[in-house]
Amino acid sequence: MDLSKTGVVPERTANPAYARELLERDGAVILTGCGRDAVASEAIPHRVFGSSVLAAPPAAKVSDGGERDRRPMGLSSQTRSNCHSDGYAYGWQYPDYFLLLCDVPSEEGGESF
Repeated sequence: MDLSKTGVVPERTANPAYARELLERDGAVILTGCGRDAVASEAIPHRVFGSSVLAAPPAAKVSDGGERDRRPMGLSSQTRSNCHSDGYAYGWQYPDYFLLLCDVPSEEGGESF
């Protein structure tokens, strides 16, 4: 996937404080080396945003059709969709940022962001 089509090619860093700077500057960042389980994913907002975190919901597995939904007929994990956030699930705590933790990174880098 050619990320230049999205308007941003995120920089990578393992430093959470620098990740926040990049996020605020560029609108996207790839934070590396932060773990791959639910506990690690729930710690990431606090590592990146510190005391400014107002709400960080529990991790929700993203899979075909979502964690609680059935996969729509004819679609699979290989079906591309536009970048989106399921914002309605957050209610009044709609996020300024959303974070995705990739267990299996994209071969080309970016399809799973």
